[in-house]
Amino acid sequence: MLVGIIIIILMTLILISSVKVNIIALKENDDNKAVIKISFLYGLIRFKKELDFMGITKKNKEYDEGVDTDLELKMKNDSWTEHKGYTDYVNIRKMIEKTIEILKTYKNIIRYLIDRINFRTLLWKTEVGFEDAALTGITSGIINIFKSNLFTMLNSSKKKPEKIHLKILPNFNKHVLKTDLNCIFTMRIGYIIIVGLKYLWIKGNNKYR
Repeated sequence: MLVGIIIIILMTLILISSVKVNIIALKENDDNKAVIKISFLYGLIRFKKELDFMGITKKNKEYDEGVDTDLELKMKNDSWTEHKGYTDYVNIRKMIEKTIEILKTYKNIIRYLIDRINFRTLLWKTEVGFEDAALTGITSGIINIFKSNLFTMLNSSKKKPEKIHLKILPNFNKHVLKTDLNCIFTMRIGYIIIVGLKYLWIKGNNKYR
């Protein structure tokens, strides 16, 4: 009896405890670094992982299909695909499109997450620039739309971020792709378990459709 009560108390304490995550990421052209710090069980368990992650500037043509009609015409006229930064633009656009696709697929889970995550800090600054001024404008516009939607979504949540700053800096003078991210948030372990179960449910339903 006593053992059962102790187990129930411990399980309750674990479920209501929070996981604290701190993500620091820096990308500057081909240099990519990230540090992830995780602590839970009231700070008794801590993890820290430093890693180099692959950037989005791989020099390949795998994403050439599906380019906007206006851009296709420009490419034919002045060999735009040979311009420095073209691959950066295509990969940035494809990455955002993939993110939007994931957001649509798991919108209920993401809404549940957003309403229960306590964002203490979210600082995300991006500087982007290419040799072509039009390309710089288009790319910075796409990123700005994405960040604006993110800002709106976070500020409409039940737990608004304590400190949030999302900024896009277009650079028309040089080729640069730089982003600085510092994100600190907490979430209860019980909510994480629920999210995992919801994810498995959706994956299972999609698999048998």
